[in-house]
Amino acid sequence: MIQASEISIATSEVGTENLTNTTVPTTPAMLQLPQLSAMAIARTIAHTVPEDEILGHLLILRGQYIFVSKAQDGVEYKPVSPEAVAAAFSTPAIDSGWLSNNIVRWGQGKNGEWILLYFPPQKYNILLQNVNNQSLQLAVTLPALLFVGIGRTYYIWAMKGRAFDPAGNLYAAPLPNVMGEGSICFGNNLVPQCNSQNIVEAWNLFWSSPFNSDAVSHKSKHFPEDIRNQLILLHDKKAKRYPVSDLVPISSWNKKTPNDIIRNLL
Repeated sequence: MIQASEISIATSEVGTENLTNTTVPTTPAMLQLPQLSAMAIARTIAHTVPEDEILGHLLILRGQYIFVSKAQDGVEYKPVSPEAVAAAFSTPAIDSGWLSNNIVRWGQGKNGEWILLYFPPQKYNILLQNVNNQSLQLAVTLPALLFVGIGRTYYIWAMKGRAFDPAGNLYAAPLPNVMGEGSICFGNNLVPQCNSQNIVEAWNLFWSSPFNSDAVSHKSKHFPEDIRNQLILLHDKKAKRYPVSDLVPISSWNKKTPNDIIRNLL
């Protein structure tokens, strides 16, 4: 164990040998703290650690890494993959596992905190701009929705059924302003950072924003050119259920289920 008295804190060019010859200023001088050098501190520690306390060290070569450690019969050399080195020096991922109610999963990885929310089929009030740029207030029952946030990016997909299934298929959300890969366009709105406190704010922001003519195609089999026609029809019919047979499967080859989202997106 290293004693505190054995380590001299290194500084960057802070001299003391000429203090006796300096002229005393007429006004109080501002206190200047030593500028600590992390590299010098690390060097001091490395040079004062007893040999028997060094368990191993990492050799960084061109294109490869070798971990050198002590063994009973001498020294052991072990090649280490770049992925293992990156994982060792990165922030460890945190995963809550599947949860109940709307928040079905939460975690934290290399891209920050992420949250998955699931909403069963229900009615939503939406503000829709039609082809004539007229604003329409609609009440439409939509299928189950999966809402995903990571950083300041949010995604939404539709799902069939009334209960959340991590292996269930994802479909294009039958709404405008949702890009082909499922990401949401919030326009000029300030989008909150995804975390457990802000996720509901992001969800409410999505529904309070008007839906316009952006990204309206490939969301419906009956109305492939413009999903707004389907939404207006369902509102006029006062439909109690969304026709899930009209949902369009997402085209992504590696993000077809919630499990895929965890593996390949977050």
